[in-house]
Amino acid sequence: MSKRTFLSREEKRASGFKAAKDRLTLLLGGNASGDFKLKPLLNWFTEHFCPSVKRYCEIKKLEQRALLLIDNAPSHPTNLSDLTTCIPVEVVFLPPNTTALIQPMDQGVISNFKSYFVRRTFEQMFEKTDGEEKQSIREFWKNYNIMNAVENIDLSWNEITERSLKGVRKNIWPDLSKSEDIGHRRYG
Repeated sequence: MSKRTFLSREEKRASGFKAAKDRLTLLLGGNASGDFKLKPLLNWFTEHFCPSVKRYCEIKKLEQRALLLIDNAPSHPTNLSDLTTCIPVEVVFLPPNTTALIQPMDQGVISNFKSYFVRRTFEQMFEKTDGEEKQSIREFWKNYNIMNAVENIDLSWNEITERSLKGVRKNIWPDLSKSEDIGHRRYG
């Protein structure tokens, strides 16, 4: 949540203040044509990414293989290409200091997702703090837990549209957009 909220300012004034470190790190991803979104998870390469891509390729009758573009964060394992998986996967790490410029999810999808997540969370807070059995804002945040966050992650990710996923690639892969535009004109 924002560091500029009433509660965060109040916490900073408290004796023995220590900034909250409650964080969830997510991986958000989808394909270039925008019609496939990966489930946002941690530890998902062999358990979710590969099986999901395999199912997608089977449904679309595509060759079963994948290219995974990933930023070069130190937390990412460098041996992903060496793992035994259900489909061949080529893992390409983006060059240092280029993530914000060329990583597809950083071209608007992540900011849209965060906006949906924050909006949804604040809507829940307003519901709980307004009405007959209302909680204080402090009580709401005390009771807000990882499961609430995971549910909001799921619902917020579902709000990301195919159009949004396609649109972010126009800046980094203009030829894809041009070929799809030609296909749409030709086929409706």
